[in-house]
Amino acid sequence: MTKETQQRNSNVISMNNKLKQKKPSTPVFKSHSLLTKLILVGVIAISGSMIVGIGNQFSQANQLDQKIAQAKAEKEVAEKQKESLTQQVELLQSDEYIAKLARSEYYLSKTGEIIFSTPNDTAEHKAQQAKEEVEQGETVVKVTTQNR
Repeated sequence: MTKETQQRNSNVISMNNKLKQKKPSTPVFKSHSLLTKLILVGVIAISGSMIVGIGNQFSQANQLDQKIAQAKAEKEVAEKQKESLTQQVELLQSDEYIAKLARSEYYLSKTGEIIFSTPNDTAEHKAQQAKEEVEQGETVVKVTTQNR
C-alpha cells in the first residue's frame, strides 16, 4: 500500500470514529417538541374561544326568540284592542246606539217614558245591553210607558 492510500484509510477511519462518537443533537428534538406544544396550546385556545363564541350566539338567539314571542303576544293584544275600538267607533256613529246609551246611562227618556232602575243596571251592563240590541237590530226599550 502506498502512503497515500494509508493516509486516506486513516482519514476515513478517523471520520468514521468521529461520526460514531457524535450523538444526535437533542436541542433539535427539544425544539420540535416545544413547537408542537405551542401549536397544540394555540389550537386549544382558538377552539376554546370559538366554543365560547358559539355559546354566546346561542344565548343571544334564545333571547331574541323570547323577545319575538313577547312582541307577537303584544301584537295580538293590540289587534284585539284595535278591533274593539273600531267596533266602538262604528257603534258611536249610530244615532240609535247613542240614544239607547244615553237613556240607559243617564236615565234620559223619551216623552211619556218612565225609567225604573234595577240592581243589575250598572253602566257597563247597560252599555253592553244597548250594544247587543243595536247589533241585533232590536229597538226594545226596557222601560214602561205611562199614558196620562
